[in-house]
Amino acid sequence: MNKLKNAFPFWKGNEAYEGIEWQNINWMLVRKYTRRLENSIAKAVEYHDFNQVNKLRRIWNSSKLVKLLAVRKVTQDNRGRKTAGVDKVIINEGKQRIALADKLELNDFAPPLKRVYIPKPNGKVRSLGIPTIEDRAKQELCKGSIQPIYEAMAEANVYGFRPARSTHDAIEAVFSGIKTMQKYVLEGDLTAFFDNIKPEAILESQVIKRTDKKTRRQIQAWIEAGAIDKKTFCKTEKGTPQGGVISPLLANIAFSGMETMLYEWVDTWKGKKRDNKKSLTISIYADDFVILHKDETIIKEAKERIAKWCSEKMGVELNETKTPISHTSAGFDFLGFNIRQYPVTTNKQGFKTLVKPSKESINKHINAIHDVLKRNKAAPQEAVISKLNPIITGWSNYFSHAVSKDIYSKVDNIMWIKTWKWACRRHNNKGLRWVKNKYFKKDGTRNWVF
Repeated sequence: MNKLKNAFPFWKGNEAYEGIEWQNINWMLVRKYTRRLENSIAKAVEYHDFNQVNKLRRIWNSSKLVKLLAVRKVTQDNRGRKTAGVDKVIINEGKQRIALADKLELNDFAPPLKRVYIPKPNGKVRSLGIPTIEDRAKQELCKGSIQPIYEAMAEANVYGFRPARSTHDAIEAVFSGIKTMQKYVLEGDLTAFFDNIKPEAILESQVIKRTDKKTRRQIQAWIEAGAIDKKTFCKTEKGTPQGGVISPLLANIAFSGMETMLYEWVDTWKGKKRDNKKSLTISIYADDFVILHKDETIIKEAKERIAKWCSEKMGVELNETKTPISHTSAGFDFLGFNIRQYPVTTNKQGFKTLVKPSKESINKHINAIHDVLKRNKAAPQEAVISKLNPIITGWSNYFSHAVSKDIYSKVDNIMWIKTWKWACRRHNNKGLRWVKNKYFKKDGTRNWVF
């Protein structure tokens, strides 16, 4: 551990940035410093040296450089930087940011959240709790010292809200588990997961137990902070509301253990333990998960065990209407993708596994394009294009690894029809050729480019 302790002179960081102006901060060095400290915490956890873990975490929580980076993330880098909390404060200036970093500390206090409601496609609304800017920076500070501990103890098949992991990794895990075998599928969904997590599931977890009392009291303060909803204070005693910087990590911590529980059950089966574990495919992303096995009775029992575990451990219930048991030959949706095994005669398995964008994802994308065109009936074409491009590029990139050629062609055709109608409505007194020449050009071999 001596090499670890002397790996980087953490104590020199604060002095170097005393009195410096925001625009003159060398962010490359700040990020290098914080990465080294994060890696050192993770290494200490790996060596089970928890005295060193707490020592490094104290350095983290008091480091001016770490605080500066936390403030930058919530006031400059994040998309929500212009969204104020209940105090209606937004921090834009460098002096304000440095002043916030100077006073940032874990102090067992959390102001109420600002309750906002986001419409969902099914007509319902999603409740979000928006912390103040200062509280978001505090959460970013706290999260940075807990994340390495969680990562060192995290289960292998959990992919949501983790560094260097994504939805595509979760899909790849499913694909690898079924590419040579057809299986039954449990499509898991939890009812109001973020809002109903018991505080004990977080505070009594092995990850949080590895921290200090100050951190635990601060997390408890966030859980019990309450919210202002239409000028009315609403008390909260459970959950980790969506909208907080640290909420996804706390949700992951609460959810820890389901994979271990399932594999402990698998160890009781007859046969080789290694083969039994390999036969059960698990992929978890936030509160969405799928469990796959060739035996339907195994999947049914897994559903019962998971329902009991979620209720007892987290106080969360399975959403029965969104937790069906299906089969890979019929296909199922997961994280915006449709995964299905189609019958073929060209291989010995007799099927081919294809991953495509789900119908719901396609419809959401088309509706998003429709909404932009509807809201911008009189806007210049350049403005409409600037709003459509991020939507189209983001959707295309997300599904770039899926079998999407035919679907892309279909979506492209629908998008052309919608942009053509948009253009024609603007000029009812003009001929179609005039409309075409004004709004659609030729680009290389491509015709009718909007």
